[in-house]
Amino acid sequence: PHPLLDLPDMTPDLNPDLATERMQARLKAAAGIPSGMVIVRDTREQSGHGWHYPGMVRRTLKTGDYSVDRMTDLITIERKSKADLYGTLSTPRRRRNFDEELARMREMRWAVLVVEATMQDFRLNAPPVPGPMLKRGLKWGRVATWERVKRLHVKHCLPIWWCNGQKQARDLSLSLMVAVWGEFWREMGVEGK
Repeated sequence: PHPLLDLPDMTPDLNPDLATERMQARLKAAAGIPSGMVIVRDTREQSGHGWHYPGMVRRTLKTGDYSVDRMTDLITIERKSKADLYGTLSTPRRRRNFDEELARMREMRWAVLVVEATMQDFRLNAPPVPGPMLKRGLKWGRVATWERVKRLHVKHCLPIWWCNGQKQARDLSLSLMVAVWGEFWREMGVEGK
């Protein structure tokens, strides 16, 4: 099996202040994270949600939820759970904010929207629309929501990775960050960073 698909579970409380540098190095190596690479999680990513990686730090990012230290202007990953993406697409204000976020992501060399649901699950299993939202005329219907996703994809030309749950989304995102890290240092003429 691929080593990134069998990552050890990371506890939310794991941070450099609580673990020794040696333990952090071991955990990073076990997760397949190069020793000099530090993953950055945006401070606006809701606590209790999202992904956790060994040695990860929290910092306000210009855009997206995850990046790599010293490369935050080059790579960004926007994480969305299925419910979060439906909620984001359900109201004009949240859609507008998301549209602006995707526009900023386009400025990055490597950017991806990662959805913690398969495309089929997202398309076929729209959540029920709560009564008060129906009265305000908000629609989450399968067709309308899917059309919004397609429009955003076409407008911003950003890849959307549909994943089979949170673990696959986290692992694939890590593999992208590690690949970008390696490619960046190869381009700079520094091998094995």
